[in-house]
Amino acid sequence: MVDKSYHKIKDGLFISTPFTYINAAASALYISKAEDVNSLENEDYKHIFNDCYSFISKNKWLLSSEERMSNAEDYKHFHRNLGKICNLTLHERGTAYFLNKNNTIVEARYYTEQAAKAMFPILVKNNFKEWICLFYSNLIYGFKLPILFIFVLFAMLFSAFKAIKVSNKNVYIVLFLSALILSNALVVAFASHSIMRYLFYNYSLFFLILVSIFKYINHVREN
Repeated sequence: MVDKSYHKIKDGLFISTPFTYINAAASALYISKAEDVNSLENEDYKHIFNDCYSFISKNKWLLSSEERMSNAEDYKHFHRNLGKICNLTLHERGTAYFLNKNNTIVEARYYTEQAAKAMFPILVKNNFKEWICLFYSNLIYGFKLPILFIFVLFAMLFSAFKAIKVSNKNVYIVLFLSALILSNALVVAFASHSIMRYLFYNYSLFFLILVSIFKYINHVREN
């Protein structure tokens, strides 16, 4: 509400800050196929998809642009090119399209965001297997090692189980921190790509989880 009110005062439109779905739609465009345009009903969105798809395909930024050895390699290719897909392609070309239809820059960016919002679920549905593999690889990349992801997941499940049976602040701390790490990693993997500035605090929380686990173990031994 505060965000929308700010834009109403600043730009005259009661809207949220754009770019949420523009970022998320980058992964959907990356795994898309040319025939996905047939699933879009809005003519403006069809034009934007075709324009963006052609530009991404020409620059070999698509998942299908080449065969790679693994899902991890597919993700690394996406990771390197996300900014080009998101900003250089969807944001710039979508904004330019709506500007050419006599909209203001604020309106053009808003309509581009709406186009991304409409395209995202359709492209994901049409290419769900490819998208879920990319999402998982994105998630694991943020943890650097699969074992760290498994450790945090196990810590959350184990502490949740323990929290039901015992009252111990260290158990609650482990549950809270592991849930915080996983939720942040899931949001980042969904909306963007796993880079340090989005995940930096996750790595410091690993240490706090270990400390709390050792404190709980000592508590159990003493009792």
